[in-house]
Amino acid sequence: MDRWAVSAYDVNDLSQQIKRLCSSEFFPQEFYHSVPGPQPGLQQGDIVELSSGVPVIWKDGTPTAIENINHWIVIGNTCDFNGIPRKVQFTQLAPLVSVDAQKLPVSIEDLKTYRASRTFYVPPWPNFGGSDGCIADLERIVSLHVDAVDNKHASRVASLSFQGWVLFHSCIVRFLARDDGRYE
Repeated sequence: MDRWAVSAYDVNDLSQQIKRLCSSEFFPQEFYHSVPGPQPGLQQGDIVELSSGVPVIWKDGTPTAIENINHWIVIGNTCDFNGIPRKVQFTQLAPLVSVDAQKLPVSIEDLKTYRASRTFYVPPWPNFGGSDGCIADLERIVSLHVDAVDNKHASRVASLSFQGWVLFHSCIVRFLARDDGRYE
């Protein structure tokens, strides 16, 4: 069976947008913006501190948690955290793995120029302990109950700037809507 012959987005346009965003003279210095004081809810692209294993269904069909993760990036929409009553119970996060401690699936250059489509490079944020930042593993997206933030189980440690968010969003679209690779 042959798959669809077109992508859900223009591959060249999205590729050029990602290249333009990450080649700015201000990038990655302006990847984050400061978050003054407490703010309700999270936003897409926020970095949160939450110590948890990554829930997966293992190859034998058994649910399990692997690898303890301390930092995550919010994949779900900002509106998931706003509004009372809440319209959704769960939103999505991707685990952040330190580049320093990771056997990289691709070169560090491919990560930092956002050519890798299954990961998203996250530069070190203020007060981050590692030197090279993290990668968001888009293959291990998990669900988080939105009340975990209000109940202080997860806390925001960094927020993306508009440019950082557009880059992040572009990479999510590329990951979720990528074709099967036949035309690469």
